Amino acid sequence: MTHFYIILVGLIFGSFLNVVIYRLPKSMSLSFPSSHCPVCKHKLKWYDNIPVFSYLFLRGKCHYCQESISSRYIMVETLNASLWLLAYHVFGLSVLFFLASVVLSIFILIIFIDIDEMIIPDSLNIGILLVGIALLFIPDTFVSGDLVVSNLDQFIGFGFVSYF
Repeated sequence: MTHFYIILVGLIFGSFLNVVIYRLPKSMSLSFPSSHCPVCKHKLKWYDNIPVFSYLFLRGKCHYCQESISSRYIMVETLNASLWLLAYHVFGLSVLFFLASVVLSIFILIIFIDIDEMIIPDSLNIGILLVGIALLFIPDTFVSGDLVVSNLDQFIGFGFVSYF
């Protein structure tokens, strides 16, 4: 039963990722205006916006103007749900699962925004950085040794990368 909930929440967040992919590079609000058809601008009803199912039910066309809806929407939703399910299988229901899910979703955002706009917004890099910092304070994760050695390794690595 847990798998079902992981997939369901992964699909819902995947739907939100589509909003972010479209709006973040354009500096648009993520909450206003509400979801609408990019062609006819008609505000979508809740049942037009159910991840995967609405796309399949509407046969990939807008309910109002019958223009084709990009298959990318369903791809992002299913990719996000699949990666979250994979993270669940690796980490179980844990803090690491939640952090991995956040990072995987951010990677999806980076990939699709980069494909469309050839940019990677700083806010997404900062999100990954914050998850990395959070990992430092979780015992028995990917960090071997004590916190001081781990921080030293990171500063050396960051210095090397920023040099080039």
